[in-house]
Amino acid sequence: MAIFDISDVRMAGISACVPPKVLSNHDYGWITQKERDQVIKTIGVETRHVAEPGQTTSDLCFQAAEQLLGELQWERNDIQLLIFVSQSRDYIIPSTSTILQDRLKLPKTCMALDINLGCSGY
Repeated sequence: MAIFDISDVRMAGISACVPPKVLSNHDYGWITQKERDQVIKTIGVETRHVAEPGQTTSDLCFQAAEQLLGELQWERNDIQLLIFVSQSRDYIIPSTSTILQDRLKLPKTCMALDINLGCSGY
């Protein structure tokens, strides 16, 4: 039995942002070259983007959201739901989605939801 019904919903866009700093997984100094090669072979990732000290996940998400809002030409007051998907939240409390809701100046009536599942969240 459904408790409530949400109708007339659509996903109009999705956006992402990564920091510019890139590190190579070949440069891990705390494991042997053989172990590095095995890690890269296992996960399939040779490089990764790394945030600067003090840079939060919501900082990156804010940039991506601002760009998306501009591309979609949406009025902020028309947005009714913000979903934040990551495995790297800013804090335990408050949720990152509510931080973004405030920074993006979305209405207080906008539902804000964190999905802390990283890759599997999509």
